[in-house]
Amino acid sequence: MDATIAKAIHNKLVLEFVYNDHLRIVEPHAYGLSMTNHEVIRVYQVKGTTDAGSVPEWHLLRLSK
Repeated sequence: MDATIAKAIHNKLVLEFVYNDHLRIVEPHAYGLSMTNHEVIRVYQVKGTTDAGSVPEWHLLRLSK
């Protein structure tokens, strides 16, 4: 388990990272394994950009990306 993500969820902190070539500023809400056994994080993106182009938006993101 990634300690940074767990701490951010516990302390209600915002995370900032690049995912699929887009800067994401997110509120993490859940972290675990998907049904296909990939580490994932459920986030509410508050700033940045996405392929879909709409922010704010909920996302389920794979940590391997």
